Amino acid sequence: MNIKKKLQLIVIVTGGVALLVFGLILAWTSRQVSEAIEQNKVMDKVVKGVFELNIITNDYMLRHQERAQAQWQLRYRSLAKLLTKVEAKDPEEEILGRVIQNHAEIQPLFSQVVANYDRRGFSESEIALSMDLERRLVSQLAVKAQTMVEDTFRLAGTAKTRLEGAQGRGSFLLVAFGVIILTLMVSVIVLTSNNIVARITNLHQGTEIIAAGDLDYQVDVGSRDEIGSLAHAFNEMTRQLRGSYEALKQKITERKQAVEELRLERDNMVNIFEAMEDGMYIVNQQYDIQYVNAVLKKDFGPYEDRKCYEYLHDRKEVCPWCKNQDVFAGKNVHWEWYSFKNQKTYDLLDTPLRNPDGTISKLEIFRDITERKQAEEELEKHKEHLERLVRERTDELQKTVNLMAGREVRMAELKEAIKKLRAQLEETGLTPVADDPLKEGK
Repeated sequence: MNIKKKLQLIVIVTGGVALLVFGLILAWTSRQVSEAIEQNKVMDKVVKGVFELNIITNDYMLRHQERAQAQWQLRYRSLAKLLTKVEAKDPEEEILGRVIQNHAEIQPLFSQVVANYDRRGFSESEIALSMDLERRLVSQLAVKAQTMVEDTFRLAGTAKTRLEGAQGRGSFLLVAFGVIILTLMVSVIVLTSNNIVARITNLHQGTEIIAAGDLDYQVDVGSRDEIGSLAHAFNEMTRQLRGSYEALKQKITERKQAVEELRLERDNMVNIFEAMEDGMYIVNQQYDIQYVNAVLKKDFGPYEDRKCYEYLHDRKEVCPWCKNQDVFAGKNVHWEWYSFKNQKTYDLLDTPLRNPDGTISKLEIFRDITERKQAEEELEKHKEHLERLVRERTDELQKTVNLMAGREVRMAELKEAIKKLRAQLEETGLTPVADDPLKEGK
């Protein structure tokens, strides 16, 4: 049975004479109470809306998701509609004005937070500036949200006071009519009002306890009237808040665990990179150096706030021979490079490296092959020297062979001339006094 019917039943029991007067008084009192209760409901919805808006704001700051942004806008508009239903009189008008003003001012602040995140750059300086601006905006949002919470609680308290005042005025009017009827009605109304006030006070205490952080607290419903419905709705709101809080807490825990796992994995990778005998560095698609191990730092020095082409090549723009685009396309690139900064030759291996956020960086390993290249150059020089000596010796041998071949030809001609001369001497009857010196076998 609702409050209005209870009051009507009281009027019927009190008698016929006071029926009209009591009916008017009770109707007026009932309307005042109903309006106060309705305002309490609206204020509770406003309080709930402010709490949910803060939760969604925190969820967006953690994840920066479009879903949270859409929820924030939806809750903001819903809260705006609720505020139009709030009725206030002096001095509540000033408090309500502050709530409406703060509600209007958090919209551009939240929009600035979203816009600041959307246009956030990738360099460390841009990220630092963006995060600093975000902290200031979030701080302003938190201050205004806290002020809204405090003001809405003040309005809820004022609504309760107005309810009590309406009940008091009704009791005063009832006292003016007769001792017996007055006493009966006052007694009943006082009992009823005390019950309502106690339950509203209990409900208000519940809001304070929950506002202090105890989301497990449940308000005693007591009956099925408006206050009971309000208490039930408040308990349901608390249950939803508790569920949202637990889900948020679980997500935060999971995120911390994921961050810790990534940190351990990164530390392990850094330890491996630092223990390597070869140089190694990581660069992103904006040519910003993300990491350099100790070996490469020893060769090229510190790298902070420098592009890769500045750090390795002392250039002001991207190198024409840069292999980054091939690597970011998923290719592994193996090549040699001579550094004019330290007069060393490196065997380079470039490979793509996928980051946790889905972006791709380039990992490049530097193997110092300067001594090997020098040895190869010395070996090449020695080889050319030997080949030159072989060519010169071959030319000398060829000349000797050619000389020996000419001598054999002249010896054959000389033998032939001697034979002819001996034959001519023999034909003339002369005998040579000496053997043929070129005769075979001599």
